[in-house]
Amino acid sequence: MSIMQGGARSAQSEISTRWQERGSCVDVDNHLFFPWYTHRVGRMPNQEVSPDDIAEETKKICWSCPVRETCLEYALENDLKYGVWGGLTPKERVREKRNRRTRKRRETFGRYSYE
Repeated sequence: MSIMQGGARSAQSEISTRWQERGSCVDVDNHLFFPWYTHRVGRMPNQEVSPDDIAEETKKICWSCPVRETCLEYALENDLKYGVWGGLTPKERVREKRNRRTRKRRETFGRYSYE
């Protein structure tokens, strides 16, 4: 899987997404990683199972993945709004970004004493 830009594969995108070839998700139906969309358009085999339940099962694939951290960083850096990436749902990634910003501020401003 690689990102296409303008119909032609760019050398930079080829290098930066090469990790995807080693993901545990390579041979898994990609609809599982986008359960909210797939459920909404009626493409899930079992419409009685909630998208959140599907996401929880899908995240289990991510937790044993050799490129999980890289995948998560890719999703965070590219502000991906949909799907399970790096073992986190979109809402969880928003929280992760917020937590990282808070930690960074604390690390930066925590060094200074105001006594």
